[in-house]
Amino acid sequence: MEDIQDIFSESTEFGTEKFSTSEDGNYNLNGRPFVEYSETSRIFTLSDVFKEWYLFDSSHEKDIQQFLSDEQLTDIFTESEFMDLLCGTAYLDKELLVFIQTILPFYISLRKLEHINSQHSTKAYLIQHTESISKKIEEIIKQCTITHEEKTKKTKAQYYAAHKEQIAEYGKIYRETHKEEIKERKKQYQITHKDYLVEYRKKYHETHKEEIRTRNKKWLAKNPEYNKKRAQKPQRKTYMKEYHKQYAMQNSETIKKRQRAWYEANKAKCAEQDKQRRQKLRQEAERAKTMCAAYVFLLELRKVNKEQYMKLYTRQQNPLISMFKVCSALQNSDINQCPLHNPNCGNTLEQNCNQKVLSLPNAAIELQTITKNLKQR
Repeated sequence: MEDIQDIFSESTEFGTEKFSTSEDGNYNLNGRPFVEYSETSRIFTLSDVFKEWYLFDSSHEKDIQQFLSDEQLTDIFTESEFMDLLCGTAYLDKELLVFIQTILPFYISLRKLEHINSQHSTKAYLIQHTESISKKIEEIIKQCTITHEEKTKKTKAQYYAAHKEQIAEYGKIYRETHKEEIKERKKQYQITHKDYLVEYRKKYHETHKEEIRTRNKKWLAKNPEYNKKRAQKPQRKTYMKEYHKQYAMQNSETIKKRQRAWYEANKAKCAEQDKQRRQKLRQEAERAKTMCAAYVFLLELRKVNKEQYMKLYTRQQNPLISMFKVCSALQNSDINQCPLHNPNCGNTLEQNCNQKVLSLPNAAIELQTITKNLKQR
């Protein structure tokens, strides 16, 4: 008798599935390992699919009603319809086949399901899907997609944690060897996504104000020379001056509201800072009385000739503040740096002394007299 070849072949309208035996005795379905005693190996009809499904979990006793309830199929099949599927007197439409293939506890290809579903008897009737089937399939696919995404994300995170240094080194090498390419790619992206980038940056700054401010402060603390070099550029200095001027003119009301709101939120802090500033200024004033002839002259002028004093300074102005900005003797608490006290100190009256005081008639003589008195003290 001749050997029968391809005894496990199945013909379908899509082609032929062949179950061939490999050298080690395992069956293969289109290149996939085929387990000889699995559920799939025992399925030849649609009835076999539902029998294997019904008997898949034999850990407890159940009837058809209990099975349909456990598998959440009560809105899909009635008991009589499921009995007819077990007996082979019913078959399914395409949507139901897809749904069944998705929820089966064992794997069987959709193509094989379609093939055995088409091999029904002439007496069999069609069970059609309900509206809830499509929704259930969408929920299952969505759940599988989310699970797959979470699994992929977790796998990537684990790989990155294990190869962090290698990835960083590779990224560094790539950026060094593809500088021009990366630069051109960024340039093209900025051109093609200009509106999107403007809107994205605007939203990001609105939602991350504190984070950006904190990050900038940390960076500037590490790079103190940056602002100095930046401010020294004459073009930028002129530009920023004009920019702030224009902005203040166009947004005066907004600036006032913002300043008012900030002051209300920081009133206690401002009060404490003002208190400390006044205390420091009083200490500086006491020190200036012992070493600065110009400051002593102004104090005497305010007492004896207030009208003349008011021509130089208003009631709210404190002359000591502006004098501290130019006088190196006051800045360093060293009277020897005052040109009135020490003409050979290297400083000049035009650069260091109060010019408003020097503009008064007979001021130079008065300053010399006061300087002599301070020396004697």
